[in-house]
Amino acid sequence: MTDAAEIQTTLDKLAFRKRHTGDCQEKNHVKEWQHISDNRKRCACPYWSCGVHGRGEVFKRLSTGEVSVERAKEVARLRLETGKRTATLESAQGAPINVAIAAFMQITADGGAAQSTLAKYKNLMQQLQAFAEWKGLCSVQELGQAATLEFRRAWEDKDAGYKRGREKGEGVPVWGASSIGTCKRNAKTLRSFFRYCISRKWHTEDPTVVLRFPKEPAKKSKEQVKYLTPDQFTAIMEESDISNHVTDYNKLRIKALILTMRWTGLRISDAVVLTTDKIVNDVLKVVTRKASTQVQIPIHPELRDALAALQPYKGGFLFWNKRSKESSAATVQNNYGVRLAALFENAGVKTDSKHVSHMLRNTFAVDLLEQGESLETVSLLLGHKSVKTTELYYADFTEKYMEKAAAKVRLTWQLKRAKS
Repeated sequence: MTDAAEIQTTLDKLAFRKRHTGDCQEKNHVKEWQHISDNRKRCACPYWSCGVHGRGEVFKRLSTGEVSVERAKEVARLRLETGKRTATLESAQGAPINVAIAAFMQITADGGAAQSTLAKYKNLMQQLQAFAEWKGLCSVQELGQAATLEFRRAWEDKDAGYKRGREKGEGVPVWGASSIGTCKRNAKTLRSFFRYCISRKWHTEDPTVVLRFPKEPAKKSKEQVKYLTPDQFTAIMEESDISNHVTDYNKLRIKALILTMRWTGLRISDAVVLTTDKIVNDVLKVVTRKASTQVQIPIHPELRDALAALQPYKGGFLFWNKRSKESSAATVQNNYGVRLAALFENAGVKTDSKHVSHMLRNTFAVDLLEQGESLETVSLLLGHKSVKTTELYYADFTEKYMEKAAAKVRLTWQLKRAKS
């Protein structure tokens, strides 16, 4: 839209209303879209432009990200003039938060970050944007220590204000409560974001210096490591045979994926992108996506037969029907994750949906340890960078290995006595 008169006419017809956050509604006793004229009830909630924003369009509400109606109208005018619905004003206090986020994500991608890393960064940056809108923060400089600390605490709260009303499906929230481990990774990402903002002179300090986390236990107990018993695994395999809305051939593919993770310990992110050229002479050789470590695992006979029954997709993919270069491995991983979660639930195996596939990896590790394999061997097969990581999760399962070690010591003593 370039005609000045038409722009002014459209602008005059737009209404500018504040969308109040849940906290603001409780504090000031107002409704979500209520206009506040009483100066005693001023708040930091952002203004939205409400109405028809162009020819051929329908009524829309668009966030301006501004807490004053004057700047909100400037944003609306800029968007009408440029035709860009996401255009924002340069803040006197620094770059707009959405601009900084976009720049940070672009430079991260330019640096060659893996798709899985970009997906995690994107998730956190979307939360940061939602948090900023909820708090009425517009510029990066407004993200000080207090705001950053509040944002960090909200990660563990599934009912945090900025998470309310955001669903990816009916009754399914976009963001739930994060574990301490996830919060620590989020903090590392957030620290990278602020370092970038400082380098661009959009911020004067790193507000993440105030973040603190409770220390995690030295190692996981047996009860904390979720793995499948033989009966549970059998129930899951039987359920995969009778599941509805899945063709017989796709049942074979899903069963083969389950067996792949059960008998190789691969994470689902590695399993779904497995190709035929990674299996040579019944040995699986892959570089893990998460740790970039090389693993070499013998193929179990049951898994070998299951894979032999599959017709690989284009490119040799066993589980991923990659139709174009733009296809994302994250999508196929999510799709299989949803299917596996449903299978586990129908088979009566209760677990957090996020950790369904990891139960198969744990089963692989625990089975080997309970048969007397060493932590060092299991660590190599799992692709851990350090055996310390393996110890953290599986140290309580080394009883059989310790018994074997004790038996070897006794045998050594007996041999020494015989020689003497």
